[in-house]
Amino acid sequence: MNTNEMESGGGKKDIVEMLAREDGVYFVDGGCYNNGTADASCYGGFKTPFGMRKRFMFKTATTNNQAEYRALIALLKRLPFDVRAVVKLDSRLVVHQVGGRWKINDDELRCLCAKAKRLLAQRPKVTLEWVGNAVIKRELGF
Repeated sequence: MNTNEMESGGGKKDIVEMLAREDGVYFVDGGCYNNGTADASCYGGFKTPFGMRKRFMFKTATTNNQAEYRALIALLKRLPFDVRAVVKLDSRLVVHQVGGRWKINDDELRCLCAKAKRLLAQRPKVTLEWVGNAVIKRELGF
């Protein structure tokens, strides 16, 4: 059995998915190779309070900012409504746009921000915090 998977009943459950339900500090990042081009390759991921990492590729993101939002949304969707968590990101843009402090000039980012705000509103004990890029690289390894 893959170390990232665990048998549960008739199917497999991702251990990281199960651990993304705990109180604590989460780290989130997203980015793109060939940022802003038609052949952009975008990725994202997060780290749980237990040190487990989840990484994935985005087929619909084409910019670093879209990938940052999509990584945040992917984590928020996995968190239960009553979790107490601090989510740390290295994107000032995402943190400040979601917090309502910076305006949004891009329609795609406006939609992604609205989705992130809805998910956060359902999880009142979750807060976002900006941290430097070096912290994210150390915690996530990419």
